[in-house]
Amino acid sequence: METMPNYVGARVLAVCLNTMGFRLDHKVHKPAATRALKRLVLIWVRKNFLALHRDYPDVARACLGGTISFDQENSRLIKTYRGSLGNEPIREFLELEAVAPEQHSNGKGA
Repeated sequence: METMPNYVGARVLAVCLNTMGFRLDHKVHKPAATRALKRLVLIWVRKNFLALHRDYPDVARACLGGTISFDQENSRLIKTYRGSLGNEPIREFLELEAVAPEQHSNGKGA
């Protein structure tokens, strides 16, 4: 996804984010194989989503869906769980890392 962003990779990320969530202390995090995948997915998304959104917004939107939304103003993803018995929905947040300005081929940056 870093060298060749595409919709297939974006949909895989969407499935991972929607099924595993953002918290590392959740039950889904306990199996070792899931723990490693979840950690890698969250690290990649945290470091790369804003650049993906800047350069390929359609592909970035394909990473979302289900119960995941993008809060561009606060640079974070939000996973919303259904509330129970009239209670407010529960939300998890994944804070995204800021990106450097886009580099141009002349090496001077944006």
